[in-house]
Amino acid sequence: MDILVKINKLSKSYKSHFGVVKLALNEVSIDFNSTGMIFLIGKNGSGKTTFLNLLGALDKPTSGS
Repeated sequence: MDILVKINKLSKSYKSHFGVVKLALNEVSIDFNSTGMIFLIGKNGSGKTTFLNLLGALDKPTSGS
């Protein structure tokens, strides 16, 4: 199958008002095929929206590509 999008060790962290670094994503790697459907599920605060914002180039990753 053809790969549409390849995510390699994508990480995102944020600093809070208290100087604490909050890790939203930690080295996520995944390949999305050009066919089929993808479902993104998880608990509240698990990083789903952060992942989609990085995928859509609305936010910049801390590391990875």
